[in-house]
Amino acid sequence: MFLRRQPGSSTPAAQKNAGGDLGLVAQTAPEYAEAMKREDVIRHIHGLELELAALEDQYGLLSSDFYHCYRAGELEQTRDFIRWSGYYEAKLDREARYRQPAPGIGFDSPYLDVVLEDVRRDWLEQS
Repeated sequence: MFLRRQPGSSTPAAQKNAGGDLGLVAQTAPEYAEAMKREDVIRHIHGLELELAALEDQYGLLSSDFYHCYRAGELEQTRDFIRWSGYYEAKLDREARYRQPAPGIGFDSPYLDVVLEDVRRDWLEQS
């Protein structure tokens, strides 16, 4: 269950000072993911990449290799590995969502993977 601010509602601090409700609505995980805007998806991908990079550094294993071993049952179910698996699955989900055409825009590029890799590389170089 997630809480989000309703569109058009003011900031929580302003509403608290005005005595109004916070304009928050509860959503299940699928509803939340469906309501995400493209900018949110990109922001999530970047955040997940940071989390994954920290785990990759800690364990000396790329996330794709970890996930393959984890799903094959070759690794134990530690707290870190469960979290790592969740971050990786969320990143895959967000990347798939990013590749979906935006409504009304007709976004479709056969070179999207190349563009995404260039953007990712540029972002990592700036970090």
